[in-house]
Amino acid sequence: QRHAPHCRRQDHRHANQFLPIEGMNNKQYVASDVAHHAQYGMVPQQYPLTQMVAATPLPSGGQQMAPQGYGMQQAWQPQSNVGNAQPFPPEVQGAKVQQAIPPVLKASVLPTAQQYDVPMTVIDNMDAYAGDQPRDKVQSVAASHPVVIVSKSHCPFCIEMKRTFRELGVETHILETDQMPGGDKLLAGAKELSKHKTVPMAFIKGEFVGGCDAVKALQSKGLLQDKIHDLVRRTQVTGAEQLETIREIPPPRGKAVNPLFWFPNTVNNWVVRLTGLQVTILCALSIVYREERAGWWIAAFLLIDFFTRLVVGSSLSLLGMLATVLTAPIKPDFKPGAPKQFAAACGTMFSLIGSCCFFTEHYIPGACVMGGLLGAAGLEAFLDFCLGCVFYGLGIRFKLIPAYVYRIYANSRQETVEAWEYEHLPSNAPVPEKVDTDPSSEIAPKYKK
Repeated sequence: QRHAPHCRRQDHRHANQFLPIEGMNNKQYVASDVAHHAQYGMVPQQYPLTQMVAATPLPSGGQQMAPQGYGMQQAWQPQSNVGNAQPFPPEVQGAKVQQAIPPVLKASVLPTAQQYDVPMTVIDNMDAYAGDQPRDKVQSVAASHPVVIVSKSHCPFCIEMKRTFRELGVETHILETDQMPGGDKLLAGAKELSKHKTVPMAFIKGEFVGGCDAVKALQSKGLLQDKIHDLVRRTQVTGAEQLETIREIPPPRGKAVNPLFWFPNTVNNWVVRLTGLQVTILCALSIVYREERAGWWIAAFLLIDFFTRLVVGSSLSLLGMLATVLTAPIKPDFKPGAPKQFAAACGTMFSLIGSCCFFTEHYIPGACVMGGLLGAAGLEAFLDFCLGCVFYGLGIRFKLIPAYVYRIYANSRQETVEAWEYEHLPSNAPVPEKVDTDPSSEIAPKYKK
């Protein structure tokens, strides 16, 4: 009924017959419906996959109304020879018609929205900024530009922060400390100024707002948009171009990737460190009892546990489940899962080599391998230093691992934090008060006691 006056019927089933079937093109319709269209003199007209701003006049004098969204839309144009239209022959009833539909009209010329080019300027000359010390130089840069990012070109979190501000339409100035002379001193000055240990560091209107996790948290709460609302470059209509009627124009999207298998994007660092402590103890026992079967089976158990954590994380690992229970009272320290999975893969390889050496009675090589695993697990447990993560970062730096590997973690971490806080922290909601809205009423007096 919303397409044309000639399309009115009394039954409700007809409304769905004029909607396009997903996955079908303009020549694939059920023959019975096409016969009905021919009987009433209707010709299908497809619209460009662009939101129209006004009705477009048709050659017959009618008007096609603007579709309400994207996707394939169908409208129906009355013909002058309604009375002379003939239905399709019976042999095509119930089949998909290939050539029965008249040709589609040409695409209309419609205005299209284009985004302003948002400049991202890399600062390579610090002589233009005031200050003698690196800290003062960084402070001068932050005060001179609305948004400044202290970055390293190969850091995936720096890349994600740049992408965030670019998509928000904010002009950004960047200090690539690994590509400019004196970059190490500037990085040290930025750390001294911001009291932040790692890159990236974001400054908005001269104020330090945090690293990638902090910026993403502000964005998810809407506070980042409040800080930069007057810096955003708006979208404008710059011209018109002719669009194909049935060719979909996908929006630009960044790449993202999950860890392999069923490993989570976000892990609790307390669980990881306690698991590392258990691995340290078991590795020491396997070295001490390397010439006995007990030491061999300890190494084999570590192999199975590392492989389980490689595939699904700590959810099915005995050591991981024990660490999860013991750290339950502590607020989680969420970290990206991808480098921890790489560390689990390294542990799987070391424990496999150690087990093979023990079971083949090559005790000294096996003890050396298990000693290396003990050292790496000890660094994780006692110093919160992940040796596997260091090599994972080198893989990103030398482009062996894609830089967008942390994108899902960076964009979902705040949601994970809020979900945990909602489940475990008190809401501090006020106690409900009893209010009698009608004291004079005698209805259900028992509910007023």
